[in-house]
Amino acid sequence: MELDPSDYDYTDYLAFRMTGYPEPKADEISREEAIRIAKEAMTNKRAAYNSAVLTEYEGERAWLVSFVIWTPFDGSGAEDEEAGDYVVSIDSMTGEVQSLRKNDSYGISFSYVPEKVYKETQKMLPKEEDLLPLAVEAVRKAYPKAGDPLDEENYSWSSGLSGYGFIKFTARNLQHSNIEVRFKQDGKVDKVTMDPPVDGDNLFIRFYDLYGPMGKWDQSVWVQLEKDMKELEPKEIQGKVIKATHYPEESSVSIKQEEARELGRKTTGKNMTEVNSCVLVDAQPHPVWIVELLTEHTLSIVGIDAETGETVLSMPCRADFSPRYISFSLPEIWRKIEMEEKGPRYMAPAAIIDRVFPADVDWRGYDLGDVDVTWMDYCYMNEGTAWRMEVDGLTVRCISRREGVKSYEVEFDQEGNVIRFEEKD
Repeated sequence: MELDPSDYDYTDYLAFRMTGYPEPKADEISREEAIRIAKEAMTNKRAAYNSAVLTEYEGERAWLVSFVIWTPFDGSGAEDEEAGDYVVSIDSMTGEVQSLRKNDSYGISFSYVPEKVYKETQKMLPKEEDLLPLAVEAVRKAYPKAGDPLDEENYSWSSGLSGYGFIKFTARNLQHSNIEVRFKQDGKVDKVTMDPPVDGDNLFIRFYDLYGPMGKWDQSVWVQLEKDMKELEPKEIQGKVIKATHYPEESSVSIKQEEARELGRKTTGKNMTEVNSCVLVDAQPHPVWIVELLTEHTLSIVGIDAETGETVLSMPCRADFSPRYISFSLPEIWRKIEMEEKGPRYMAPAAIIDRVFPADVDWRGYDLGDVDVTWMDYCYMNEGTAWRMEVDGLTVRCISRREGVKSYEVEFDQEGNVIRFEEKD
């Protein structure tokens, strides 16, 4: 096979070509025996057998038997020092264990090439300490008007699988984001990229980059988000929803965020309930904590009165269908904006989903007459062939094209609220 040195997985292909893969000789130990010896050498009971291959390099023949130790998912995010890929090297003539090594790199060839070959090809990969100063210089040269946008000590690094690497810096401020420098195999800068200046439609993502996922935000972040949005003019619905929502200070209400999270958790009646996010928004007669909750089968939104602790809002959340803004704005705000921006045709599928499908059957078939339909069929009403959509003012008729699947009629008011919902045969 002819290979281009710039090929994506070049170092792994090169390692493969440097290694011989012979047929076992009569006087060599068998594959089964090599696996048995390796399992004895790999004493960790969590190790799962993965593969076994006979290799040859510079006249030395060895069985390479690989194992993997998976990180158990317990939700804690704790480091697991034992987890990872392992290879046991066994002399094919004597059955002697030559080495037991753990993969500390991302090279996929680790499991099927001898250690000598692996080390040779890994030397070809660029080194982080050599490329970092080049990356810093490249960013400042490419964006001279950006001032000093990056934090040199806060970055992520990847050597990839191919002999090139990239460095992604964490920005110092909201004006700059996703500052990335990619390198060629020879260690020279390939390209430098940075997101465009902040505007009303990328502000939320910039906050996400700066402060982490929404679940980590305290109320002060939302207060700051509102302040930063004031001078901007968003074009997309999410940005407009944020601008139309007022986020009060936590000190202005009696029930604080921690208590609101606990009250929200109790609404599910289930012990295994996680709080994904908790946001205080202005409402009447009192501000409301909007809490996004995750249980074993459902994702839902509840609203907790920030003065009385009463549940004033409860609705399902479809992780792959519901827009993100339902977790940080009141329905009366985002529904009105959806109606103004997209109209009733856009809103009808969501109204049908919420009334027809229980929240815990999102990806399962749902029996409608003699036809099994998944709720995703409803998500794509506007593009699909199962329903024909007719719009008459604020009324939407979803007329079925398939036998056994019902039709629906939904009527909205000017604010985007459903005032009539009917099933049709």
